Amino acid sequence: MIPPAPTHPALRALTEARWSVDQFRDHLSSQGTPLVERLTADEVAVTFVHETDQAGEIDQASGADREVRLRELVGSGPAGDRVLRPVDGTPFRALTLRMRSDLRLSYAFQIDRPGGAPELVPDAFNPPPPSLDQRLTGSVLTLPDAAELPVDPHRAGETGQHGRVAPHLDEHVFRSEILGNERRVWVSLPPGWSTAGPPSPSVIVFDGTAGHTAPAVRDTLVAAGEVRDVVVVLVDQLGRRDVELTADPGFARMLAEELVPWLRTAYGVSAEARDLALSGSSFGGLCAAWTALQHPDVFGNALIQSPSCWFHPSLPSLVRPGGTGEAEVVGRAVPTPSLIEAFAAADPVPVRIFHEVGRLEHGPPPAQIRQVFGNRWLHDVLRLKGYDTVYREYAGGHDATWWRATWADGLRWLFPAD
Repeated sequence: MIPPAPTHPALRALTEARWSVDQFRDHLSSQGTPLVERLTADEVAVTFVHETDQAGEIDQASGADREVRLRELVGSGPAGDRVLRPVDGTPFRALTLRMRSDLRLSYAFQIDRPGGAPELVPDAFNPPPPSLDQRLTGSVLTLPDAAELPVDPHRAGETGQHGRVAPHLDEHVFRSEILGNERRVWVSLPPGWSTAGPPSPSVIVFDGTAGHTAPAVRDTLVAAGEVRDVVVVLVDQLGRRDVELTADPGFARMLAEELVPWLRTAYGVSAEARDLALSGSSFGGLCAAWTALQHPDVFGNALIQSPSCWFHPSLPSLVRPGGTGEAEVVGRAVPTPSLIEAFAAADPVPVRIFHEVGRLEHGPPPAQIRQVFGNRWLHDVLRLKGYDTVYREYAGGHDATWWRATWADGLRWLFPAD
């Protein structure tokens, strides 16, 4: 049996009344949180601390404290194991976990609201780094033995004493006749880009927003002479990612038959499939690989991060507010996930694939296989089919904190500088 993690010395000083509440708060403010203590060569005790906001975290009807839970993307235990317990006589709550010492993860505190949706708040003593990227809103925990990131997405684009230079970004409203809709598309050109030069490679990124870090990461790599002058195209999903990004033939046709020809006309990007990549994470990773398989004459590369290798449309629907989930069917056969089934059934195509997943990804309900197992399965299929592919697992979960940084490695592998 694994013994429980010990109480951190700073927390003991508070509970034993050797420190006042103010002294403990000052310690958290100066040293930051969570509190980390080495246990073994590869394990640490991590203590998460939250100071109760008396105005917002007391149920006005009952006078009872509202429960505060840790929300993170690496644990597999029941939610009850993630409750922060009150520290008697103080406004603090704490939770200590034993963790591998090489993890990096984003996290937040979930405050339950009776009769309403829970509220997610960052760690006040470890605020999120400033970012316009909507996926980088959580606090970040980097443990002592975590691998160094190839690029810091929060600082990407900085150039010495001048600080960060905003990437070039053109916003367009793109009309699709195939889908019968319009969406925003942002096109980011590399520094010094000119139509007078040779046609540029391009990468189409799903779940695009104006604040996405991909253009800044590209600028950092171009400035360092590590990648070619890649045009980055960010695609808005119109709030329909669960439809568009889950092996949807219509969306794939729109990309291949409408968006790419428009990019070639408007920006003169290369017409060679080897110079065009699709990129996405989660459902976006599924879509990038599946679309390249369907249209290899257009897309010769896929940069897939934590692709949803658990997904098949016959699985029960994800339960969401206003939606319904299918009832359990006892004895129901588990289908082969869509992406794995597609690559296993098809003849190999000339597509290069950069593929990564967190080794602690467990998959959301109704995943019938854990994400990491599904991704290993997909890699085995790709390897046996003879694809030119890179596969790796990072020490984390289904987490944009990793994706935004390691995207740089994918770009380096797909489009290295000449």
